Amino acid sequence: MTIRSFRRFGVVAAGALAIVATPARADDAPANRSPSVQVQISGAVDAAQVTSAIAAELGVPAISTAVEAACARPCVAVAVDDAAQATIAVTTAAGTVERTLIVPTGDGAAEVIALVVGNLARDEAAALLATLAPTEIAAPPVVAPTVAPPPRAPAAPSTRFGLGLVPWLALDVDRASGSAGVVVDVAIGSRRRIYGFHLAGVASVVVEELRGTEVAGAVGTAGAVRGTQIAGAIARAGSVRGSQLAGAIGVAGQVDGTQVAGAIAIAGDLRGTQVAGAINVARAVHGVQVAGAINVAGRVDGTQVAGAINVADELHGVQVGVVNVARGGDGVSIGLVNVVRGGRTELEATAEPSAIGTLVLRHGSRRWHNVYGVGGRIERGAIDDQVTSDDVWMAGFGMGPSLLRGPTTLDLELMAWNVVYGGRVGDHLDLLGQLRLVAGHRLGPIAAVAGVAIDAYVSTDPHRDRLTAKMPTTASDGARVQIWPTAFVGLRL
Repeated sequence: MTIRSFRRFGVVAAGALAIVATPARADDAPANRSPSVQVQISGAVDAAQVTSAIAAELGVPAISTAVEAACARPCVAVAVDDAAQATIAVTTAAGTVERTLIVPTGDGAAEVIALVVGNLARDEAAALLATLAPTEIAAPPVVAPTVAPPPRAPAAPSTRFGLGLVPWLALDVDRASGSAGVVVDVAIGSRRRIYGFHLAGVASVVVEELRGTEVAGAVGTAGAVRGTQIAGAIARAGSVRGSQLAGAIGVAGQVDGTQVAGAIAIAGDLRGTQVAGAINVARAVHGVQVAGAINVAGRVDGTQVAGAINVADELHGVQVGVVNVARGGDGVSIGLVNVVRGGRTELEATAEPSAIGTLVLRHGSRRWHNVYGVGGRIERGAIDDQVTSDDVWMAGFGMGPSLLRGPTTLDLELMAWNVVYGGRVGDHLDLLGQLRLVAGHRLGPIAAVAGVAIDAYVSTDPHRDRLTAKMPTTASDGARVQIWPTAFVGLRL
């Protein structure tokens, strides 16, 4: 007798015991006995597989009906949502019993649902099984007991401990109960499910899911991981809700927890944290993506942080890196170079009362921008016959947020300028820091610009005063800090 036949015999026997112990009713007459059970399946599950599994579990034909149609008793209703949560209801003459649980993805969902239906049927054996006509095994005559037998306890894991030295001995796929306890495979391991601990020396394969911890010397793969998966080289999982760690490459269809890889981490959909020593790749990022070199994502609603390059097809979060590339969206890119499709690229020239002029390139997204600038003052005129120490030259870089309202733009910028006097770099430190507030209003092809700034000049040159004028007396040789406000106007293209 097979395991399934034995289980089916137990269901029928339990039903027969409950029938004998239940007082007879008029509607329980043989004329009203139903040779089948109606089944309504909806949601993210294969309806045909579930219907077939229920029929095999109960030992009677199962007829699938539309969800919106009325379901005659006895009726089994199953609804599975996108998070693999199944709601199972069994309706008999005695009422409705309902259970909600998480089922595995893939083909294993049908068997789990059928087992739950069988358990609910045993809970309601006196009402449900009395209306079903088994087609395979008839219940043997028994003496009526005083109480119905208790529900059968869940089966223990089919494999308590396994050890294999060669691939064909390490392969132990259990299709009956589909569970394993502690398994050690030195060469190659393969299990339908693992709820405990699994160790494989070269490769470890789990057909459906892993809920405990899997450690593989080279490759670890599982249909779903809800605990921790560790691999010396590659770890792959259809879905990860806990943590996946790989010495080189970590691959997951969906990550809800943390994925960490020594070199490369790849995820179909990331909602937690993805960390890689070199490269991260994710279809969508809703959490944090951190890489030592490169981050690549289809859509970013969270944060990308890379030591070199961030790339996003659609950015709605934040990118932080040396080079940031966003092909769409309206997020924030913070870095040395930001390439944003649909962003800003403007050239602006301004002058202030001290005759220092600047030419800046403003580039970035609608909410955040970078500023690259040059500036200075020529003391003797536009064309000098010689370069003197009175001539001032500056090169600067800055960044800040932007606010756009129709034709008007408001930019707040923090800039740092390196100041050079004359034709060569001297031995003194000369730095100018600026906090600038710039307002621009577009007038056709150009925009008028006006702004104010707070200047902080740091210099070790005892003869310099506010960039241009020389000190009348020699000051200390140490660094001096001078702070003053300025205003400026200009034009923007």
